[in-house]
Amino acid sequence: MPAARVTSSSPWHVVLILDDSGSMAQNTSVGIPYTFVNDGLRALFAELSMTSMGGAKPYFKASIIRFGDRPKVLAEARAPVDLDADMDKIATFDGSSGTTDMAGALDEAARVIKRHPGNASDFEPWVFLFSDGYPNDAASAQAAASRLKSVSVAAGQPKLMTLGFGDADDALMTSLASGPEWYRRLANAAAIERILPAIGTVATSTQAPSPSLVTQQDI
Repeated sequence: MPAARVTSSSPWHVVLILDDSGSMAQNTSVGIPYTFVNDGLRALFAELSMTSMGGAKPYFKASIIRFGDRPKVLAEARAPVDLDADMDKIATFDGSSGTTDMAGALDEAARVIKRHPGNASDFEPWVFLFSDGYPNDAASAQAAASRLKSVSVAAGQPKLMTLGFGDADDALMTSLASGPEWYRRLANAAAIERILPAIGTVATSTQAPSPSLVTQQDI
């Protein structure tokens, strides 16, 4: 059984998979998508660092995976206060990473979780996948999502929440998620900047988080 809430003795591993393919550099009516990713990351880790009292309360560990032609792990199971201090090196998305190897990114997330299995008393790991487009190979992405969701570590099986915007395939993104309620379509790329910090509010919850932590108000 996963922990009932996030605490110092039941920390939560949050894994972010972020699209940095070429389409993320396209100018839209509200701005360029990658800028919202960078701003959202800064806001998220400032929030998580504050919630964990500057590291005094180890509520969270976080991993960040960027993908385009291939996945790249930017941070692996690190404390939010360290990531907050290192944002100038991490929040450097620019939409120059090529095509959309979503399958590779999902498999990379599975490997990261296996390397950091946690303890049976921990919160189950959560993975958030953000994308604005179609994967290079939809079937491969679905197979990789299935592999990720079936990973079993001490902390429990990962939950996968998908968030799409722009040209993202809603049906595909829904099929990748842990259930239909675990997919959200964002109104536009600017919603990323609102949703990422919302993840950080979970530590104050009295119950385990659910897909409703990303509400209609957030998007």
